[in-house]
Amino acid sequence: GATDEGCDDDNDDYCDSKLGLTASSTCPKSTPFGGKGDDCDDGKTTVNPGRVEVCNNIDDNCSSGTDEGCDDDNDDYCDANMTVFNKPDTCSKTNGGATGGPGNDCDDTSAAVKPGATEICNGVDDDCNGTTDDGLSAVNSDCPGVDWTKGVCKAAGVNSAATCGGKSGWGCNYAAIPLYEASTETGAYCTDSKDNDCDGLTDESCP
Repeated sequence: GATDEGCDDDNDDYCDSKLGLTASSTCPKSTPFGGKGDDCDDGKTTVNPGRVEVCNNIDDNCSSGTDEGCDDDNDDYCDANMTVFNKPDTCSKTNGGATGGPGNDCDDTSAAVKPGATEICNGVDDDCNGTTDDGLSAVNSDCPGVDWTKGVCKAAGVNSAATCGGKSGWGCNYAAIPLYEASTETGAYCTDSKDNDCDGLTDESCP
């Protein structure tokens, strides 16, 4: 008669978790788990305790969890370090296709970082496009040292002074504003009929 029939139908050397197990040469890679085998799907060679988990709605490694590690930050995008098949439930905004591909969440520890996120000046690739702090424009509040609604400051705009410094945020070089004078309008600034200090007044300190 046959020996250990049904113990390893997929011939991957792991015993069916539905069957009792003590020791068997039919499935030598199995470690008895609660007196049973440890292959949670004995019909698939791609599922057993020796497999690496991928994102595919299947418990590939028989750990009693499905797609663990695929979306640790719960933002619906799959970890870029994981292999993804189609659109798994746990990270359905990623589509790895039928043959599988990498996830597209470049930092699966932060829900703020994902494809489609707004890029900000912080030294982080917020939108996972492969580039850090790209395509940015400062807003007036990023450089609060002058009134950007008045005088030469308004004419030049905040991006004349603002530079993204990565993790340190926006840096502001007010001296780069054309025709700007920080305190009082003196010397040549007295004859240009411009609001050089951006206080709403023109040539107020001039004789």
